[in-house]
Amino acid sequence: FTGRHPYPPIDRRSRTVAGFQFVNTRYLGCELRTTLLSHTTHTHAIEGYRPLSRSAEHGIIAVYLQSWNPWYQLAGYVEINVARDGGVEHPMWLAVDKSSYWHMEQLRAVNQLFARLGEHFINYTTLQRELIEEHDNRGFGSIVSV
Repeated sequence: FTGRHPYPPIDRRSRTVAGFQFVNTRYLGCELRTTLLSHTTHTHAIEGYRPLSRSAEHGIIAVYLQSWNPWYQLAGYVEINVARDGGVEHPMWLAVDKSSYWHMEQLRAVNQLFARLGEHFINYTTLQRELIEEHDNRGFGSIVSV
């Protein structure tokens, strides 16, 4: 899974662009390859913007998943924010039928995906800290001050 949410042109007043998400995975025993299209707003570039999430310090992007969009399987609103504790959060408000096996299976898969991405992010940042410390220990000076 990878998402691509390009920046809008500098002179465009609207901060909304077409976002792309690419999926290449095994899902329910089948190979799944698809491209999802969304409306993405770069909320970090909007003065005075406040995320919906109560635990957010400030927004990064918001993704609008309209029910009429034939190029996305979910409907709702999604944010990516910097949380007050310094972490990154990805709250999602989705319209689903909780009696539907397929809707609930999709939510389970999305939660599992972000849990795995979180683990990868932790591993990546841990590796970066180790590389920085190794760099500092060799006497090359500090790359960052923590």
